[in-house]
Amino acid sequence: MVIGVVARDGQGSIIAVITKSIDRCQDAEESEARAILTGLQLGIELGLHEPIVMSDCTAAVNASTSPVPNLSKLWSVYKDISNVALRLPGCLVQYTSRKFNCFAHNLAQLAFQSGTCNFWLAPVPAYISELAVADGVNFESE
Repeated sequence: MVIGVVARDGQGSIIAVITKSIDRCQDAEESEARAILTGLQLGIELGLHEPIVMSDCTAAVNASTSPVPNLSKLWSVYKDISNVALRLPGCLVQYTSRKFNCFAHNLAQLAFQSGTCNFWLAPVPAYISELAVADGVNFESE
């Protein structure tokens, strides 16, 4: 399975994009949990202050934000999310509907079809910008 992660600034412009292959991913909740983890890790790498990570998987959002230790099959992923979140004071993990998360899903599909995983800082390639336009996101292209 492949995930897509998008980092945007306060105006919605893309500042970074990641597509990443996830080995032995069991289901959609796991891929969304790993995307949340990747988004938080990206926040640390980019030095973001109070990042907001959004996912369209209610179970992953709830488990990522719960103060109670997670006992599901994904406990280790949620523990990693908690540990990384501690390094990002003020970060939020929030639910968004799928229609507002299409860009990330389209990135994952593109990476799956092409068999490549990538990391881009803005400005992103034109074909990535085209995916963003379809999602109504501001962008800068090469």
